[in-house]
Amino acid sequence: MIKKITTLFAFSLMLSQAADAQQIWSDDFESGMGNWTLTDSDGDSNNWEEFTLQTANATLGSKLASSYSWNDAVLTPDNLMTSEAIDLSTASATGLVLKFNYLALNQNYFAETFSVYVSTSSDPATILAGDALFVKTVAAGGLIYTGGVDISDFAGESTVYVSFRHHDSTDVHVLGIDNVGIENLDNTLDAELAEVSFEKYIEQNTDTELRYAIVNNGSSNIETVELKWTDDNGENTQTITLDNPIAPFDFGTVAHPTMLNVAGVAESDIDFEISAVNGGTDEDTTNNSISNKYHTISEKIARPVIVEEGTGTWCGWCPRGAVAMDYMTETYPDQFIGIAVHNNDPMTVDEYDSNADFSGYPSMNVNRRFLGEGVSQPAMEQAYNLLKDLLAVADVQAETSFVENGEVTISVSATFKTVVSEHNFRLGVIVTEDNVTGTGSGYNQANYYAGGGNGDMGGYESLADPVPAADMVYDHVGRALLGGYNGQEGSIAADAVTDGNTITYDFTYSVPDGSDIQKMHVIPVIIDNDSGEFLGGTQIYLDRWLDTEEVAIDNSKFNIFPNPVSDKLTVSFEAKGNYKVQIFDMLGKVVLSKDYNNLKGAQNIEIPVSGIEKGNYMINVASEKGSYNKTIVIK
Repeated sequence: MIKKITTLFAFSLMLSQAADAQQIWSDDFESGMGNWTLTDSDGDSNNWEEFTLQTANATLGSKLASSYSWNDAVLTPDNLMTSEAIDLSTASATGLVLKFNYLALNQNYFAETFSVYVSTSSDPATILAGDALFVKTVAAGGLIYTGGVDISDFAGESTVYVSFRHHDSTDVHVLGIDNVGIENLDNTLDAELAEVSFEKYIEQNTDTELRYAIVNNGSSNIETVELKWTDDNGENTQTITLDNPIAPFDFGTVAHPTMLNVAGVAESDIDFEISAVNGGTDEDTTNNSISNKYHTISEKIARPVIVEEGTGTWCGWCPRGAVAMDYMTETYPDQFIGIAVHNNDPMTVDEYDSNADFSGYPSMNVNRRFLGEGVSQPAMEQAYNLLKDLLAVADVQAETSFVENGEVTISVSATFKTVVSEHNFRLGVIVTEDNVTGTGSGYNQANYYAGGGNGDMGGYESLADPVPAADMVYDHVGRALLGGYNGQEGSIAADAVTDGNTITYDFTYSVPDGSDIQKMHVIPVIIDNDSGEFLGGTQIYLDRWLDTEEVAIDNSKFNIFPNPVSDKLTVSFEAKGNYKVQIFDMLGKVVLSKDYNNLKGAQNIEIPVSGIEKGNYMINVASEKGSYNKTIVIK
């Protein structure tokens, strides 16, 4: 199996730099690892080594030190790297800290364990005989963490060594260390409020927990914090004694004991603050506050999780994305929506490809909140689980109707469930198509999984590289952006977002020659054009509301009755051959499927529907010669 580093540094959790600090010594590995002594204690010929990033990172630069616990084979490292001699003879003991960045470079394989030592000896045995000052197992992949150690006991020493040991890690992947430095901090107490875990749109009359992410930029442990939040309903202040004190340069998350619970539909500013640390005043109050705004939702409507995946037929790793999206569509049919955004192949939509701005292939944007993420089934499922409980700001629906000459009107409606007095919301429509095939070489799919050397991949390991166009069928293909990538300007008026208000907007789409309208989806969405994020949407078949008798099988006349129906539905037609009858809900999910083989002559097929929930559905009758659709109502 291959463990590919799919996304580096999706976001940085800890990027704080100490204010008012005196730098004594540092190494960022940009000039290599020549200043470090590397010891392969386990004798497996794998050791610390220089790692060069494909793209320079704002925090890490281009290079860092790395050690592997998997590198085309399972490894169990015991690797030690020790710095050059460092002179602390003039360093003050007050606020003397060692700081460093650490990370697991693989988003999906990350549980790397390492320890940090400071010693007056460079001898490996002597170093390891001492106590580790910092021991950590990385908690998540692709995030940059900052570690810190109080080394005031070493102030005045003329020769000191810093060592990092990678150990007790088997079959994970790769650990990175960077930006190692020793500083004298002027501030003893400096708590930074880095973030408050808080969703902007929350359900009314429901408890919402407020979690404060606190960074310790000072030289002393943070033992207690006084947390405050203030909204239109008043102020809430609590002092919390931390079960796990926050060490210098470390971080912690602390829940405010008072939940946010708002009655009715409202919008309000909300201010968060660390108002005291360890029972006293924070020495730097410039980083103690964050302000935001919330909007309560009158009705709980799930927001779909929309994955836009950058792919291309030229991309040998991209079958991974196709397999992941098929899995997600099958596993989470009610809320997951997948869109394959093609690049540099015959299925490319230039406007979509350029605006999605993927940094690599395959990669994905998730609800346009997480951008440029690595693609794999676990990564896609993890992103889905992070976002599936978010609430939509409106109930979004769409109906379709023929105009003429293949043109379809898509009438999108949004019934809002909140109030937003200032916004830049827009409606848009994304059109996708399944079962896309082609005959040219541009439809051949490059396939690095051929032969199985890179592991199983949904059957691609049994196919050639490239997979011939004749053997390829492409699903979820992004075909059009109606209203543009950022949505239709002016489609939602400035005063439209009030609870219960419904707005509509009509889009027109010309179905291209060669596309199968019965394999196409319409995805109406609400886009926050300030953040770029999807705030609501749904998915229906393009022909969901179209009675397509003109493509009826062999020009047979179909009669489906009664309609509405509550018990048994009768399908009447003249038959010859094998037929499949399916009933779909408005999201395209199959709720009934029956096969009828070797039919000949007049047919009156009775289909029991009493077990299906009331609502609007589409019935489809299909054979190898064509198909017939009709909207039905089950009452």
